[in-house]
Amino acid sequence: MGLTIQPSSISGRERSRTTAAGARKTVLRSTLAGHWYPADAARLKEQLDGFLAGLDSEPLNDVIAVILPHAGYEYSGSTAIKALAGSRRQYRRIVVIGPSHRMSMPGICSLPDVSHYATPLGEIALDQTFVDTLVAQPGFEHIPLAHRGEHSVQIELPLLQHLFADFRLVPIVAGQLSLASSQRVAAILKGLLDQDTLMVVSSDFTHYGPRFEYVPFLDDIASNLRTLDLGAYAHIEALDAPAFVRYQEETGATICGRVPIAILLSMLEPTHTCHLVEYTTSGQLMGDYRNSVSYLSAQIRGQWSTPAQG
Repeated sequence: MGLTIQPSSISGRERSRTTAAGARKTVLRSTLAGHWYPADAARLKEQLDGFLAGLDSEPLNDVIAVILPHAGYEYSGSTAIKALAGSRRQYRRIVVIGPSHRMSMPGICSLPDVSHYATPLGEIALDQTFVDTLVAQPGFEHIPLAHRGEHSVQIELPLLQHLFADFRLVPIVAGQLSLASSQRVAAILKGLLDQDTLMVVSSDFTHYGPRFEYVPFLDDIASNLRTLDLGAYAHIEALDAPAFVRYQEETGATICGRVPIAILLSMLEPTHTCHLVEYTTSGQLMGDYRNSVSYLSAQIRGQWSTPAQG
């Protein structure tokens, strides 16, 4: 088993109270507001509306999963929201899987032991039945510290709140999983999904430069980055988890969400299709490739084949 941390007292970021019905309400408040996006709700909505302005998205009714970047909104917000904007569906449940950037959790996926997440746009209730079902399965645990300050899941929430209403959230932080472990997690998740579920996989792509200790080339950086990133995406588009994992291992490409991506790919079937929405880099946006992070968004279209079991 992986690293297990016993639940501690609720931090200042988590507030607990008893509701009128006597149920305990515990809220995990985003630590990103004011840093990764505006803390003021009106300013945040204005920023998100700005990303959507003039966007002529094809109306889609069959988006079941998306891959989204997770940098600050000034860098990747526009790329991320474009993959969501085309969907004309409202989802009853949204599962967000992001990687653990700071905490070692070999073989483990963690879910928070809270009832709600909060951003400047309001609170989102967790799908408690779904969460409890997962935590009862091998490889899933409650590890509170995995969620406090971990941006990979939290950064996606205002985007989802801005576009979708009345959904229940399942936030998962994935630790360090082998392909076999990713496939086991995928089988468990797939067995719980229904047609009203959206899967959101949170991942940036190549982190290039001395800051990230990854400098595989010095010339034609923009072109070489695109080739490297789209080489990884080719295996995603082919829905081939083993090939994607091999590519990442062989190239050393610093794709931080490689485990969540492998989990998603292991859930898909040949009837599903993957569509690239947008690709860009911070180097392009800032005009400086000395250190650059790549951002890619994509949609998975089709239908989940397994009815919900809970």
